[in-house]
Amino acid sequence: VGGTVPPPPGLSDDVAATRKVLSKVLEYGKDILLLCHSYGGVVGSCAVEGLSTVEREKEGKRGGVKLVVYLSAFMIPKGKSLLDMLGGQHTSHSSTSVFATPSTFEPWANGIPCAYIFCTDDNALPFPTQKQMAEQLGTEPLTWRLTAGHCPFFSIPDQLLEVVQKAADGMS
Repeated sequence: VGGTVPPPPGLSDDVAATRKVLSKVLEYGKDILLLCHSYGGVVGSCAVEGLSTVEREKEGKRGGVKLVVYLSAFMIPKGKSLLDMLGGQHTSHSSTSVFATPSTFEPWANGIPCAYIFCTDDNALPFPTQKQMAEQLGTEPLTWRLTAGHCPFFSIPDQLLEVVQKAADGMS
């Protein structure tokens, strides 16, 4: 967002960068809770493909993505784009390709446990929209609600940390 060197990075660049970090952690056989915020929900969803603990165990490897937690984040069905979800309207000062590139993976539909942290006072990604996206998690999803705007890591970091710790405790 706000890049000045054309062409600005797109979704595939962000996914590749995220997978690079995940791969470094997985070299140590660690379990991962991936916390995805806002547009990061799209990036995280696509980045975890093939990296679940179940898939890695089948390959004889330890560790993997054990839980994806969406924090007031986009959960976009495979084949849809942010632009689709936003009704054809994109924000300014952002890479057009970020909005137009379709998502490539749905962790929630492919055996990777997922959860959602709602931010009820979010003006960037309204609470009703968050709830609608989280419906993809099934009938009894693991969710939490924070009374916060779009960036609870700034406004209520202690409460956010408490909720993320609860999610991590549930991974065991």
